[in-house]
Amino acid sequence: MVRETTMQEWVDDYSNMFIRGERHSPYAHTTNKVDKTLKYCVKCKMCWEKFRNAKGKQWTKYEKNHIPIINKKKVLCPPCKSKEKK
Repeated sequence: MVRETTMQEWVDDYSNMFIRGERHSPYAHTTNKVDKTLKYCVKCKMCWEKFRNAKGKQWTKYEKNHIPIINKKKVLCPPCKSKEKK
């Protein structure tokens, strides 16, 4: 006979795995990837990233204070670079 576990027992077991260090968050591997691709512009104080799409635009900006700037490289975004060159 198989014993049925309650939802609380399952949650407790899962939580204890984190405490013992046996299991990491399912999103732990994505934070490093995001921090490598996103950059922070010091001049306009916005996060941005490079990408390619069919329309030819090669970067996008994100709203201020929408993404935390911790662990982001501080690089000028393309519009700020072009303004600085002029």
